[in-house]
Amino acid sequence: MITEVNDLVAQEGVKRTVARLKTVIRDPTPYYWTRITVDRGVQSRTISDSRVVYGGWLEGVDRRNRTSRFKGYRTFRLIKQQLNVDKAKIAKPAIAKFVKIMNR
Repeated sequence: MITEVNDLVAQEGVKRTVARLKTVIRDPTPYYWTRITVDRGVQSRTISDSRVVYGGWLEGVDRRNRTSRFKGYRTFRLIKQQLNVDKAKIAKPAIAKFVKIMNR
């Protein structure tokens, strides 16, 4: 049950991350957003860019962002905040399915 909920939220996070990247990157190419994946932990999921070399720079957390005008897109941080707000709504179908099974 928890695994299914975590998977739903993580997949929604990947969708939102890719959608945002497609709109904010100035000259978009699919290489970066095709590397956005879900890393499965025992009880949690992590959305990452598969350690693409320039990923930190795009996010704004690389040391190069301190000295350049480009401060990053903050995509992963913003999507994480959105998912924290929306996680109950995203998980609702999985929870309803679980409750239906348990009430048999």
